[in-house]
Amino acid sequence: MIDIDVTLFFQFINFIITLVVLNYLLIRPIRDIVKKRRDLAAGLLSDAESFTGDAAEKLERYEAALAAARIDAAKIRDERRNAGEAEQENLLRAAQQEAQEFLAASRDDTRKAVAEAMAAIKKRIPDLAAMAAARVLGKKTRSAA
Repeated sequence: MIDIDVTLFFQFINFIITLVVLNYLLIRPIRDIVKKRRDLAAGLLSDAESFTGDAAEKLERYEAALAAARIDAAKIRDERRNAGEAEQENLLRAAQQEAQEFLAASRDDTRKAVAEAMAAIKKRIPDLAAMAAARVLGKKTRSAA
């Protein structure tokens, strides 16, 4: 059975003193450490969320810049392709013009050479005819003799 006397009062005071000492030496420092860790974790979490938000924003800006660069590159590529095609057409026209001029000059030279050859042959026709007739006649007289 429990006796209620003065020792109960001393036990109660001893319990309170122990509770106060334990609170001062053990419980309060542990609470402070837990609070510091909780604050640190909350700070790290907010830093991580901030970093994630910044990273997402930077990624969006990077992707936008990359898309713009691709569009610019496509425009430049198209412009250069068109310029190259125009230059190719100009070179082709110049080459065709040069070939036509060369062909016309060659035709003129050939016509002149043919005309000169024909004129030379026409001048020699009487001589050639006489030589041919002499050969023919000379052959017939030899076979008759």
